[in-house]
Amino acid sequence: MIGIHFSGMGNTRFCVEYLLKNIEHGARAYSIEDKKALEELENFINKEGPPGMG
Repeated sequence: MIGIHFSGMGNTRFCVEYLLKNIEHGARAYSIEDKKALEELENFINKEGPPGMG
């Protein structure tokens, strides 16, 4: 599982990281501006299928 958060004041980053920590050990969070986020999302789609949006 990966989480993608918006940049800014850090509120969504905190929430996404907290959620991931409590749902799946080892899950990673990325800023929407981070190029690694796109790579991880593409890898996830190729492996798991289309992501859910929340």
